[in-house]
Amino acid sequence: MPANLGLGPAGADSGALSVGQASVGFTLSARRQKEPIMPSSFSSGVVPASADTVWELVRPFDGLPAWHPAITASELTSGAEGQVGAVRRLTLADGGIVVERLVALDDEHRSYTYCFAGENPFGVERYISTIKVCEVTDTGAAFVQWWAEFDADADAAAELKSTFSDDVYGVGIAGLKKRFA
Repeated sequence: MPANLGLGPAGADSGALSVGQASVGFTLSARRQKEPIMPSSFSSGVVPASADTVWELVRPFDGLPAWHPAITASELTSGAEGQVGAVRRLTLADGGIVVERLVALDDEHRSYTYCFAGENPFGVERYISTIKVCEVTDTGAAFVQWWAEFDADADAAAELKSTFSDDVYGVGIAGLKKRFA
């Protein structure tokens, strides 16, 4: 028998779940209703070069200034290039500083993941981001995806989501497109 999910309208704080003749009621606790949803940001684009060629440029953890127009300098302050745990200190075009730690590197799947490791001008507490380069099989181009999850004050979350999606990842992907145009 199909389940009748009598959950009521979106955002309802109570309802019933019915399967056949069995029914279970529920009420969300006040604490659960007020917990913030973790914001996330995402951007993607097709770059007119092979995934392997784009990955060669993107892969160096200390290499953002070579292709990202909003990053003017990068310095490894701890660890070695490509070593999980390495820390980079980025200087943004506006003079801001961001310190990030490499937490995963996957050459087979052309991706790496990093987190903020201290100083950042965004006011976020926890931030973890991944950039991934995939092959577009019918054209041979590269599909670049860049995303993050982060913790922020609720009143700043929407603006930060846009900042990361558009001004960080979108601008970076546009830089890759321009580089390979």
